[in-house]
Amino acid sequence: MKKWMTTLLSLCLLLTLLPSHAWAVDDSRSYDFRLTVNGAQETSASTGDTVTVSLSLVQTDAGAPGEMYAMQAELEYDDTFFEFVESSVMTASGISWQEMGRRTGGRVVYLNFLSLSGGQEWPAEAVIGSFQLKVIGEGGISVVHPVNCHVSTKDGQDSFASVDNEARVIIDTDCIVRFISNGGSEVPDQRVPYGEKVTRPEDPTRDGYTFEAWYKNLDRTEQWDFENDTVASNMTLYAGWTIGGPAQGHGGDGLLWWLLGALALAGLVVVLVLLLGKKRVSFDSRGGTELEDISVRKGEKITPPMTPVKAGAMFAGWYKDENCTAPWNFDEDVVEKNITLYAHWR
Repeated sequence: MKKWMTTLLSLCLLLTLLPSHAWAVDDSRSYDFRLTVNGAQETSASTGDTVTVSLSLVQTDAGAPGEMYAMQAELEYDDTFFEFVESSVMTASGISWQEMGRRTGGRVVYLNFLSLSGGQEWPAEAVIGSFQLKVIGEGGISVVHPVNCHVSTKDGQDSFASVDNEARVIIDTDCIVRFISNGGSEVPDQRVPYGEKVTRPEDPTRDGYTFEAWYKNLDRTEQWDFENDTVASNMTLYAGWTIGGPAQGHGGDGLLWWLLGALALAGLVVVLVLLLGKKRVSFDSRGGTELEDISVRKGEKITPPMTPVKAGAMFAGWYKDENCTAPWNFDEDVVEKNITLYAHWR
């Protein structure tokens, strides 16, 4: 009996010495991101109108409001339907923002919060930020999507957040479907009623390539199913191609001419970079979103790149060294040579 009690007391002492984040995930903290446009999840508008997009963070558990260590949210919108009104941005204290284009199409507004000196008191419900979009589309429906939304309430260790909704702006219910042929012959837009199927267009043609299919995204990871998929908003479909196929206009040498032209253009770019004294800046995201290298004139500052995203981690800035001891200051630091910046994650 004495031996059993000694073992139990030793185990209890060991547990008290463990750090708090060594315990199982604390699911007592939960939050929702809630997105509205003109105060609702859906609103009607006409071309030329301006709508207000707001994102709130709402604590959904019954506990008292706690401390916030980090938060991020990305709001995607279609720049063929909306125009961003930069002067309209309003954010809560400590929230930074950035608006930029996506490589895969459209644009995004980033909202970020990161406390480097411990948690910050945060209310149970608060508007994180708001901004205005001017409607420039000529018809249909467009959606503002919240993506990559995370909350950390334990020094970057735990995230307990979900996305409650997306927001829709409706001009009319005949959605516009655009076809980007990616170098192929032009395919006209279609007007498709909400909830209906897209009529399969005639396959485009491209010199030296064979058409594969229409895809929902520029990265061609998900095909559009003309037999089953229906339209929920204005959208763009992207053509997929494989190298090889009937050449048009240049006999069998179409692809060869294209490759020679690409090589000549690449050579010209290299020469121009050397002549202009530009330096290469690479971004090592360390498992996060891959970013393309950029060229910067010697002695100039770097424009902050898109904030990378990494599952289960919060971005904490770009650093000059692999050990992340020297942060890069985008307001003061200048480029003197080819460099690599390293993402720091918490």
